[in-house]
Amino acid sequence: MKFFNNSNDFKAREKALKALKRTIESGRFDKEKIIELMYMWQSCIQQEVNLFGECTAILNQIAQEEAAEQ
Repeated sequence: MKFFNNSNDFKAREKALKALKRTIESGRFDKEKIIELMYMWQSCIQQEVNLFGECTAILNQIAQEEAAEQ
């Protein structure tokens, strides 16, 4: 079971979010760059959703095991 994503995934996420923030703050809206950053951002969000799902599954499994023991 893969519980934590590779640290490189998190570094890439942070880099993408910082780049998106810089682009928005600078007011330089290069359409192609914004689209690329939005795809990276979506990928980052999907990774977090997947991780949350894995954590939820683990917690549910623990709860079921504890209920079965009682």
